[in-house]
Amino acid sequence: MTVKEALFHLGVRENTLTDLEKVKLDEEGFLVIENLFSEWEAVSMASAMNGLFEQEKTGFLQPRCINMQNKSSVFDICFKHPRFLAAIVHILGDNIRSLGIHASPKPPCNENQALHTDGQTELLYTHVFHQIRSKEEFKLANSVWMLTDFTEENGATRVIPGTHLIKVLPSDIMKDPKASHPDEQIIYGKTGSVIIFNAYLWHGMTRNRTPFYRMNVNSFWRKRESNRRNDWGVLTTEAWNQLNESERCLFWEA
Repeated sequence: MTVKEALFHLGVRENTLTDLEKVKLDEEGFLVIENLFSEWEAVSMASAMNGLFEQEKTGFLQPRCINMQNKSSVFDICFKHPRFLAAIVHILGDNIRSLGIHASPKPPCNENQALHTDGQTELLYTHVFHQIRSKEEFKLANSVWMLTDFTEENGATRVIPGTHLIKVLPSDIMKDPKASHPDEQIIYGKTGSVIIFNAYLWHGMTRNRTPFYRMNVNSFWRKRESNRRNDWGVLTTEAWNQLNESERCLFWEA
């Protein structure tokens, strides 16, 4: 089965996204889809994630868990929801592969995260501000699944619209990438919302002023390649056997 066939079986069609949503991804580099998953699904994911943090003991101040697609089926929606997949396909094309479901919630009482792009070590930058990136150059896309409301107080994500199109890093032109940017847009949202964005887009978490973690998971994607670069997006044999052919097609097998 090809990836294109798998996506069709998973419900992705040309009209799964509206024209306005496609334009927003093209011009601004991100899209927020509200109510993509239920509050019950958010609670289930948060509970499973906290259990994995405790089990794997990845750190108290900054717990982290990777490849959660292998560890609980509650995260399956993060790689097979048709509206979500349609957005990833619009950014990268239909020959895609999942880099897995991961979590690293924003710690309490923490400062702004520096503006950055994802996968900077493998993305090509020319550091020439006026050069525009073509759609064919996009290799990576990411998403933030809100397991709690994203508010002004708890470290909502900020983005700089349109910066996915310029071949320069925030650190090249900002004295302090942690500082506020005049064009930044802070994305507030309700539990169940998802931010899908081009990995070249400048983004970062804002300061969490609360005593609680800002809970979220990330579903990360790339253009399909023949060679595996790391263990992200690899399915264990057990997870492989639990998925259907269309779902397996989106991953590497261990």
